Amino acid sequence: MNITLTRLARPLHGVIDTGGSKSISNRLLIIKAISSQNIVINNLSESDDTRLLLELLKENPELLDCGKAGTTLRFLLALKAFQNKPCLLTGDQRMQTRPIRPLVTALNDLGANITYKGEEGFPPVKVNTTSGLKGGKVSIDASVSSQFLSALALIAPQLDNGLTIELIGQVVSDSYLKMTIDLMQYFGVNCKRENNIITIEQGKYELKEYQVESDWSSASYYYCLCALLPGSQIELFGLYKKSLQGDSIIAKWMEQFGVETEYKADRIIIRSRTVNFPPIVELNFINNPDLFQTFAFFFAVNGCQAVYSGLETLKDKETDRIKAVKTELAKVGVSLVKLPSHMSKKTQTVHYLQEGKASFDKILINTYNDHRMAMAASLLSITSEVEIENNGVVKKSYPNFFSDLLSLV
Repeated sequence: MNITLTRLARPLHGVIDTGGSKSISNRLLIIKAISSQNIVINNLSESDDTRLLLELLKENPELLDCGKAGTTLRFLLALKAFQNKPCLLTGDQRMQTRPIRPLVTALNDLGANITYKGEEGFPPVKVNTTSGLKGGKVSIDASVSSQFLSALALIAPQLDNGLTIELIGQVVSDSYLKMTIDLMQYFGVNCKRENNIITIEQGKYELKEYQVESDWSSASYYYCLCALLPGSQIELFGLYKKSLQGDSIIAKWMEQFGVETEYKADRIIIRSRTVNFPPIVELNFINNPDLFQTFAFFFAVNGCQAVYSGLETLKDKETDRIKAVKTELAKVGVSLVKLPSHMSKKTQTVHYLQEGKASFDKILINTYNDHRMAMAASLLSITSEVEIENNGVVKKSYPNFFSDLLSLV
């Protein structure tokens, strides 16, 4: 089913609850499963990803079909290897092209017996029974996904003698690894990180209640809408200045675009004023890859020239997000190109250049089964009427996005 958004031309006003953070919720469910304690979790995410993880943890089937949920598959793989429960983990067609080798190798090094049932290095994978996982030390490639590191860290306190994890290569999405460590420390686990070494002592998760903060990634779309419609004021429940989520950086990034953030006890209020957008902006998304699509469509609407780096992990998400954004922006007259390697000769950093301002009368934007493509594309409605394909895909992280957006009009 598609949704058509008419052109947004007036400032937005209203109150929004984006719902609990999916990233925090999924980590808490794994902690709860490992600890076997009745940890009370308030404001648990209502996203499809979290609902699926909750269902698979309760039913404990031998075939765990994780669909599109990459975090769910990776966290469950480590959990089942630790529990020594034979099972087959798989997902949809796209999931079977997303890499899993670094996590499988690390778990097997710790004593698991995980085998590939399709193409080597990718799901589906089979967890076979062994004599159990052992603690000690393990090395893992950190340049593919921080979810591999979080999956290992979450089970580590239950291993004999704990676990030392050596991170090889550049750590991507580092803010999500920090989130995992912060949550483990909250629940009484003694763990620390020094440069590329994470040390987690053997121990138990303590029984505590937890209030899940709302989702900053979801809030990013409202920040951009605010900036594009000066005079807007939106209240967002459950967001705090002190946050576990790396995407809370959106508040700082959006200051230069005229959006200020007022922090209240249980919410934030964002307001926008008219500013002159800078002619060119440079952003590094290595720690915040989920914000890339938001800014790509934001800059397409306001016409900023942008230089991006830190996009290395985006080809292995729900879709190849770089390719998808490039294709859809081209429809509205905006280009996204990879800069030649000689532009980054010293650092070897890969840069992308975006140029142009969106211009169209009415457009159909394809979402590629990617929730963030659908939500980011809504920003185009500032320019003209936009039809967004398969709008229901937003249920993966923020089921009420479109109804919430329309409530502000």
